[in-house]
Amino acid sequence: MYKFLDGFNFDIAYQLRERAPKTLAEMKNVAVSVEENLITKRNRARAERRTTFKEEPSVIEQKIDAIINSMHSLGYRVGFVERKTSWDGQQNNAVRNPNFR
Repeated sequence: MYKFLDGFNFDIAYQLRERAPKTLAEMKNVAVSVEENLITKRNRARAERRTTFKEEPSVIEQKIDAIINSMHSLGYRVGFVERKTSWDGQQNNAVRNPNFR
């Protein structure tokens, strides 16, 4: 039975030594059940690796994004107000120099 263990990989051989079956038939049954469990475990691990998790942004990241967006909108408003006053000033002085074109 001890030579029988050399035919398996480390995980199965460890489980066989741990369970200490008395006969070769029991050892075979244990080896089959351990192998089934390992195959199931590997398939589950592969399936978990395939699934992608969408990470939700943290509260701090959400607050920072809100601050950045408000700063962008504030910058746009300030720029719009500055441009608008310069346009209004040009329209009020339409007859500044009638010969200038």
